[in-house]
Amino acid sequence: MGTLLVLLTLVTTPANTDVKANTYHPTFTKMVAFINTERAKHGLPPVKTDPALMANSARHTQWMAGNNSLTHSSGVAEIIARGQTSVPSVIQDWMTSRKGHREIILGNYKYVGAAGYSYHGRLYWCMQFSGNKIKYSAPMRYIAPAPQYQSS
Repeated sequence: MGTLLVLLTLVTTPANTDVKANTYHPTFTKMVAFINTERAKHGLPPVKTDPALMANSARHTQWMAGNNSLTHSSGVAEIIARGQTSVPSVIQDWMTSRKGHREIILGNYKYVGAAGYSYHGRLYWCMQFSGNKIKYSAPMRYIAPAPQYQSS
């Protein structure tokens, strides 16, 4: 049984359609805050959460967990990880990785999606970046078996 760390919850605020109208699990807002701290250290503007990227990241972490696979999805700049037990540890691993993760975090992006998923005691992480706001949450290229989970 897995645990989805977040599902997007929309707060009814008709006058505000930006990020503030969305409430995300604290773990994911913490991921974005850590990324923005790293970007600020390098003189880069912060990235903003995008609901479609948040949903895509959540789906992809579920897919990776359900398939016991650390595999990239398609269509966006993406960083993934498995096994780290905290937000600081996964961000630190990405920032010191030789696989280009740091370059993505410090890239010319405006929007981000972040997710984590715990399955059989193992954490899977995903962040997706885009230069443009995504208009919809496109289906992932993978069709994953839906793992059993409970939203928290």
